Amino acid sequence: MALFHLLAELGQTFQALHFEHDGQPDFASQSRRFCERLCEESGVELEVEAIQGKQLTGDLSWEAACRHLRYRSLQTRKGLFLTAHTADDQAETVVMRLLSGSGLAGLGGIYPTREDGVVRPLLTFTREELREYLRERECTWVEDPTNFDGNERAVIRSAVMPTLLEHQPALPAILNRTARRLREDEEYLRSATWDWMKSFGTDQGDSWPLRELQKLARPLLIRFLQAACKALSVPGFRPRATLFEEAVTLLDRGTNEAHVDFPGGWSLWILGERVWACPRLDAVEWEAGEGAKGEIFPGLRISREAQAGWTAWTAPEGAVLRSRRPGDRFGGKSLKKLLAATGHPPWVRNRWPMLVRGEKVLEVFGRPTLEDDAKEPNIWVDFRPSLLRASVKPPEK
Repeated sequence: MALFHLLAELGQTFQALHFEHDGQPDFASQSRRFCERLCEESGVELEVEAIQGKQLTGDLSWEAACRHLRYRSLQTRKGLFLTAHTADDQAETVVMRLLSGSGLAGLGGIYPTREDGVVRPLLTFTREELREYLRERECTWVEDPTNFDGNERAVIRSAVMPTLLEHQPALPAILNRTARRLREDEEYLRSATWDWMKSFGTDQGDSWPLRELQKLARPLLIRFLQAACKALSVPGFRPRATLFEEAVTLLDRGTNEAHVDFPGGWSLWILGERVWACPRLDAVEWEAGEGAKGEIFPGLRISREAQAGWTAWTAPEGAVLRSRRPGDRFGGKSLKKLLAATGHPPWVRNRWPMLVRGEKVLEVFGRPTLEDDAKEPNIWVDFRPSLLRASVKPPEK
C-alpha cells in the first residue's frame, strides 16, 4: 500500500497486479475486494491472477510454491515490476537464512534487483516508517494473517526478531549492511564461475573437462553446481542440503560413468575425461508412425540450421521416424559406432532420429557429420541442454 500511494503521489503512471492465493479463501476474497476498491477509486488499472500453490508438485512448502509461481508469472509479462520489500523483510530473511545454514547467496538476503529485473525500491525503509507514512495520509491497509502465524518467517517475525531488537535496536540497518557486503562477495564469485564456464566449456555449454573441474577452487565449484541446478531443475523441486557435497565427492574421485541425480530428473555424469550435464529424459525411445508431421520428439529441434526454428516434414510412404535401436546399420556401417564418433553423449546418440522402412535405415538426420565428406549438415539435431544459453546469467558488474 505504501508503494502504491508513493507512486500515485509522484504522479507516476502504473498498473497493479494482485495475486489471489489458494491458501485462505476468506482472506483471499477480502484482500481482492480491497484491491479492487482501491484501484477503482484511484483510477489505477488492476489485474488479478489466481495462484494455485497447492497444485505445484514437488517438495516446496506452500509459501515457497506460491512465491515461485508469482515470479514465474512475471516472466510472461512485459514492463518494469516493483515489489515493496522493506528493511525489516531483509533483516528477517538474513536471520532465517542464517538459521537454515545458508551460504553467501542466501545470507545476501533480498537483492535490490533480481536477475529477472524485478526491483525492490523500498528496501532501505523499515516497516514502521512506511506505516507511519500511511497513517499520516489516513490510508488503510489489510494485514495478511500469515504475517505473524503459520510459517517459518512468521515465527522469526513474531518471536525471534523482538528479542534481538531488544538487545540491538539498530539490527535491521546492521543486517542490511551485512547482506549488502555478502552480496558483493557472492556476485564476484558468480562472475568468476561464469567466466570459467565459458573458458573451459564446449560451445554447447553442457560439458567440461574433468581435470579442470577438479582443479577448480571449491567456492567456484559449488557455484558451478548451483548454476547447473538452476538451469536444469524443474519447478517445485530444490536440492537437499547434502547434494552438492555428494557431487563434489563424485568429481574428486573421477570414476568413469559415475553420476549424481538432481531434483527434477537431471543428472551430472562423468564420461571419460569430461563431466556432462544430462537433461531430464522421460522417454527411452520416441517413435512416430507413417505420415507423421512436425514436432515428433519432445524437446528435439529439427531445423535447416541451428536456431532456425522447426522444419515440418512428411515421412515417406511406409517409413517411420524413430530413435536408434541395437543392430541398426547405415551405409553398411554400424550406426552405433558412427554415432559414437560424433562426440555426443549416450543419451543423445540413443535418441538420434532416423527414418526407417522395415529394417532399413533410410535417413539419419544430421548424417553428413557421420561421413568424411565436406558437406555441411542440412539438419541440426539438439538433445543437449546448454547451461550457457539457459537462464543462468552472469550478475551485473
